[in-house]
Amino acid sequence: MRIFGLSLVLAFAAIASCRSGHTSAPAAPRPTASADVPSDHYYAGTSIMTMGGRHVGETKVLAKRTLDPSSSTITEEVISEDGRSGKASVYVVVMAVNGATFTMTEASGAFEGKGTLSGAPWQWTSWESTSTMPDGGLVTSKDSLTTDGLRVTKTYAGQGIEVFFEETFQEVRKEEYELAKKTMLAK
Repeated sequence: MRIFGLSLVLAFAAIASCRSGHTSAPAAPRPTASADVPSDHYYAGTSIMTMGGRHVGETKVLAKRTLDPSSSTITEEVISEDGRSGKASVYVVVMAVNGATFTMTEASGAFEGKGTLSGAPWQWTSWESTSTMPDGGLVTSKDSLTTDGLRVTKTYAGQGIEVFFEETFQEVRKEEYELAKKTMLAK
């Protein structure tokens, strides 16, 4: 989604790309939310996939993250563009926060999972999660906020394969996000 769920959504999209043979602004404030007011944060980035030390794909990704302390949720809209076809997929992830833990579900059933948060409430600086994919595979993810965005490392293990992901995201302005979203979804 930073992206607790985003990490898993990217894993889901990237794994699909790997199986199909597919390869290949000014920063906004750090994510925080007041006690009652939801806050939106926008990211643009790339997920690079490797298997056995070999580059197997790259995916462009956009994410809108809404932190809502009043409902104890984090909601992410993630748009992942296939590196070869350019076709974009949209995923919506809802994370239910309870103290320093969360559970998450992707709306279409792409995955579900749970994790832990580090840092002050609603100003977390890192988190870790484990999710189960529909094929039974597991995705483990470690996410950390950086000075200008987000860094994610994760591993998918299942169906006899292991895929590693290195993801880097820059926080962008809402207008940049909306323009990129419109462009990606028009393909």
